Amino acid sequence: MEIGEVGENNLGFRSRRFDEDGFTLIELMVVVLVIGILMAIAIPTYLGAQNTSENRAAQSDLHVVLTTELSYFSAHGVYVSSASGADRTALSAAEPALASRFTSTVPTAPATVNGIYVETGSANGNPNQAVCAFEFSSSGDVFGIESVSSGSGEGTYFYSNLSGSPSIPASCTSSPSLTMSSSGGWSTSASAAGF
Repeated sequence: MEIGEVGENNLGFRSRRFDEDGFTLIELMVVVLVIGILMAIAIPTYLGAQNTSENRAAQSDLHVVLTTELSYFSAHGVYVSSASGADRTALSAAEPALASRFTSTVPTAPATVNGIYVETGSANGNPNQAVCAFEFSSSGDVFGIESVSSGSGEGTYFYSNLSGSPSIPASCTSSPSLTMSSSGGWSTSASAAGF
């Protein structure tokens, strides 16, 4: 092998190396950076949409319960709760789609998700003339809805508790305290309560 041949072979190798298709390390790093930025934007948006979806599912359940309770009240003159066995049976028969989800105990945490608690209360001294329904959403927020059939508190009320430690109100009263804040409370406005 002569010296000139080695030089030509070496030159041929260099020209082939620069002619080959491919990406440089800098180009690959830019692509990884762009993907990272897109994921930083997309993941929080996805999680926010997921939480909103879970909250809407709980709110939809409560609207169904309210409609069922109003129909039952029209037919029987009283509301029914999920705490009593006989009432829960009547409520389950009136709304079979949610029958397996009615619970007799007050949900205390998101671990009891998909448990819909329905409680009755008095209005104008008459029992079972007010009804409250509550549910934890999968995101951990609590939503509730109440209907009072008569008296000064007559109407429909909406509840949300979006604080770090959500809880369900102690009892179904004939006129809930209307104290809506950024973390929740009772309101006569569905949109104010996040419904």
